[in-house]
Amino acid sequence: LVHLLNYLTVLQERSIYLTFSANAKEADMNQALSALRPFKLAGLVFTHLDETNTFGNLFNLSWASRLPLIYFSKGTRVLNDLLPAQADFLTQFIFDGRAAA
Repeated sequence: LVHLLNYLTVLQERSIYLTFSANAKEADMNQALSALRPFKLAGLVFTHLDETNTFGNLFNLSWASRLPLIYFSKGTRVLNDLLPAQADFLTQFIFDGRAAA
């Protein structure tokens, strides 16, 4: 971890996004967040939103980390299904258990 931190701090123009599958356990996400905080994370990316019906873990991590949400992915075609993160999209997932249209 120290070697990676040293390498990444040399790079001037970089953005590091912490990326999780939406069905990841909240405890595991918090542990990863704690371990990777020294890398000056720029935001969060959540993938596989179509593979779970529970989204409180995403909200909780977003709230606790105070990191901006950058992208969501809700399909199997990763690049084609990558969407800019929007609060109403996550809110609809949390309350309705489905993607916004």
